[in-house]
Amino acid sequence: MDTKNLFSVNRRMLVFTAAGALLFTLFSYFIVLPTPIPEVYFFPSYALLGFFAALFGPVSGAVISLAGMLFVGLWRAGFDTGLWLREYFFLSYTIASVVCGFIYGFAKKYVHADCGNFGYDGIIAYNVIQIAGNLAAWSLVAPVLELLFRPGRPAGEVFLQGLTAAFVDILSAEFIGTPLLLIHARIRKHRLAQREAPDNTGA
Repeated sequence: MDTKNLFSVNRRMLVFTAAGALLFTLFSYFIVLPTPIPEVYFFPSYALLGFFAALFGPVSGAVISLAGMLFVGLWRAGFDTGLWLREYFFLSYTIASVVCGFIYGFAKKYVHADCGNFGYDGIIAYNVIQIAGNLAAWSLVAPVLELLFRPGRPAGEVFLQGLTAAFVDILSAEFIGTPLLLIHARIRKHRLAQREAPDNTGA
């Protein structure tokens, strides 16, 4: 695997990572759907995280998820840092989200939507990686950290919440994130074709 390319940082990556962090924050704050499991919600924003991470790599995915979790926590606390630390900054979930975004980013090696190419191989690779990322983050990292940071909680309940969170985020990344990448690939393919087309308007 070309890790240099996978972790490359350039101006375009930084600009789109900043845009992704803003969108992830807004969607995470305003579009939250309840699930039958207490304290577990469906976040369509994880489709955006999968989209940007697959295009720009693990660093982008980690930064987007970290910024999003921090700003949403502060926003809900009215930018009261003390209240944020006491009630809204769930360290286990923030760390798990960063792990999730980081793993999502490994799809960059196989997803070439930015070059106008996102076929069956890319779709399969993206979804295998996002499923692995969600399972690792939400059914392993988050429950273990939650039990460490908040001892006394029933382990069965915590792991059930983690598995449910993994399931709904897998659905988000698959059924919303995949179409976003397909649309992006088609747009990029059209634009690249226009750039490469010979100029027939000459004298």
